[in-house]
Amino acid sequence: MTGYIKLHRKIINWAWYKDLKTKSVFVHLLLKASFEDKLSKTTHLNRGEVLISEQDLAYETGLSRQNVRTVLKNLEKGGEIERKKSKNHPIITIKNYNNYQGLSQDDKPKPTKRSAQKATNIYIDKEIKKKEEINLNNLKFN
Repeated sequence: MTGYIKLHRKIINWAWYKDLKTKSVFVHLLLKASFEDKLSKTTHLNRGEVLISEQDLAYETGLSRQNVRTVLKNLEKGGEIERKKSKNHPIITIKNYNNYQGLSQDDKPKPTKRSAQKATNIYIDKEIKKKEEINLNNLKFN
């Protein structure tokens, strides 16, 4: 995996922030979540979804399976995640993933030279059309 995730400072005010296990699992899920829709193995993952079992999550975070089970229940009750099974694969959906990982001004794609040229051409075409309309309005028919 490459890239980064956003972690807003408001997380300090989150109800589970002082619970190290819950915070650790939630941040781990953010890191593992699909940042775009994709086909993973045999399962389609939407943006914000993670294909992971409780056992794998326990191994990857260094927590016991019971701790992971408890944390996932807490996150589910709190509305942060939703769990479902797809063809025997557990999928965890981070409910507000787009709010957490939405595009900021810095992340939005920059206009390419071609798109900038196209926008300029459209602007010029509109200006020409306005001038033509003005000229037609000034015509006097005798």
